[in-house]
Amino acid sequence: MKLSQFIEEKIEELLQINKEANFKYATDVELSKNSVSEMFTAGSTPLDKEVKELHSLSDLPERIGIEVVPNGSTVHFEFKRPRKRKYESVSFHVLWV
Repeated sequence: MKLSQFIEEKIEELLQINKEANFKYATDVELSKNSVSEMFTAGSTPLDKEVKELHSLSDLPERIGIEVVPNGSTVHFEFKRPRKRKYESVSFHVLWV
């Protein structure tokens, strides 16, 4: 599925239990076993990128070497719970196909 479709699905999922939900941003990251590496100069992920949701980082292979090569994205959302004034943040990891 495309990243834009993933974002729409997650917003609908967050709106089922929260008062408001908004997409903040998506950044390029390297996903490996039990870790997420992000470059300081990481760019935004294009919304037409093909992705699949990642439920657990422990299923991925271990990282080899120290160089960061992006293979996925971290998608950040903010939401407001019912009867609350402040927004909270939540993020999801997706792997590029």
